[in-house]
Amino acid sequence: MAQPTLDEALYVTITGMNHYFDLAPFDIGTYLLLQKDPTNVHDDEAIAAMLPVIGKVGYVANNTWTKARGTLSAGRLYNLVPDKSLAIVQFMLKDQLIARVFPEFAPTWEVVLKRNEAAINEDFFAELQTRFED
Repeated sequence: MAQPTLDEALYVTITGMNHYFDLAPFDIGTYLLLQKDPTNVHDDEAIAAMLPVIGKVGYVANNTWTKARGTLSAGRLYNLVPDKSLAIVQFMLKDQLIARVFPEFAPTWEVVLKRNEAAINEDFFAELQTRFED
């Protein structure tokens, strides 16, 4: 199989959401930040999937048992993209997402909470998490 080029559409399978928020925060068209994770002790070519405010929500699948046919594994994608890339969810399965990768875009999300603009109590994050568990 020939190595894909950046001239081709790149698709990946996002998996492991069951360790975070399952499919609750996703919909078709959801923007993801794909970020290389060189500190991952289980996989030297790990690429994390991130959402603003929430953080890590899964990983790009990196073996034949977890990736959907026709998508790239994290290992094949790793050297084709910069440290951060945009991905947009195209398809949702029972426990996987299929996303198109746009290596030329690196989304930057910055969440700034100022004392006078947002009142956050200690239950805020617990309440946010319960919304995604339903």
